[in-house]
Amino acid sequence: MQHGHISTAVRSVAAIVVGYGLASAVSVVVASLLPLARAEAVLIGTYAGLLAYVAIILWVFAAPHIRSIWAVFLVMASLLGLSWLLTLVVKA
Repeated sequence: MQHGHISTAVRSVAAIVVGYGLASAVSVVVASLLPLARAEAVLIGTYAGLLAYVAIILWVFAAPHIRSIWAVFLVMASLLGLSWLLTLVVKA
């Protein structure tokens, strides 16, 4: 395999697998932060997660370096996890 094919494969895995995980985290955090009825909050959180997933996929293939992709993923996952934990603490 050539270098370009490896880069495309890594970006594809990052977009599909990690993007899905981050999009799921976005939907959970958004749904838990909204002061709406549970069904409405889940619906809006799902829409936000879907939009996040599309944005992540587009950004992964537009990013200039693979290292920057993984760095941004790490920061996003940390911030989403922290905000989710804070919502649990506040609601308790």
